[in-house]
Amino acid sequence: MAAENHRPAKRTKYDFTNDVTVLIGKDEKKFALHKSLICKSSIFFWAAYSGVWKESKEATVRLPETETQSFTTYVGWLYTERVDLLEEPEQKLPWTDKKGETLPHRLPLTRRAIDCFALGDMLQDVNFRNAVITELMCICKMGDTIPSLRSITCMWEVIPQNSKMVELIAEYWAAECSTKEFDASVDMLPDGFVKMLARVGIRDKHMASDMRKPSMREKWRYHEHASENEKCK
Repeated sequence: MAAENHRPAKRTKYDFTNDVTVLIGKDEKKFALHKSLICKSSIFFWAAYSGVWKESKEATVRLPETETQSFTTYVGWLYTERVDLLEEPEQKLPWTDKKGETLPHRLPLTRRAIDCFALGDMLQDVNFRNAVITELMCICKMGDTIPSLRSITCMWEVIPQNSKMVELIAEYWAAECSTKEFDASVDMLPDGFVKMLARVGIRDKHMASDMRKPSMREKWRYHEHASENEKCK
C-alpha cells in the first residue's frame, strides 16, 4: 500500500464543476460526485478517471459488488470527513455484552466497520480506512463489547489478515473475551485469528487488564502511515 502515499497534500484545491457518476450494486444506485475530490482521495478512482480505463471517457464507474450502505458512508466521509457507523439505530446489533445480551441501541457497528474498511481497501483510500478505525475505537469506548463470530468470519474473508482492522479486532477480543466465551467460540473462530489471540495474550500478559484494551492506546497505533516514524496529529 506504499503507492497510496504519493497523493497530494490535504489542502489541494478542488474543481467542483467536473462531476462523475458511480453506479453501486446490482441495481446501480447512482452517485454523482466531484471528480477532483474522489480522485484525490482514492487511487482506484484516480486510475479509473485518469484516462487509463475506458471509464475515464464515460465518466461512469460501475461497482456491482459494492454495498450501497458502505458506499453511502464513504461518500459522507468524503464530503464531511466523518464516518457514521450509527446512523440506523433500529437495526440489530451483532455485538454482545459480557452477559451474552445484545445491545440494540447500537448498530451492527463491527460488520459495518468491516464492510467500510474493506471498501477503503478496494478503493485504495488509506485516509478512509484510518477514519473507520478511529470511529470504531471511539464507539468501543462506550462499553466492554466483543465482535460476533459472524463479524470475525466475515472480516477474515474480506480484509487482508495483516491489516490494522484485523489487529484491532484481535486485540479487543484478547482484552474483553472471558475464558467461558473463548471456550464456547474457539472451534468456530478462524484458525489464524486464534493464533493472533494467542500472540496478543502472550505479548500483553504482564500488562494491567485495563491497559490491554485498544481504547486505552493511542489511535495512531492502528493507523497506516507513510513511515514508521509518522504519527497522527
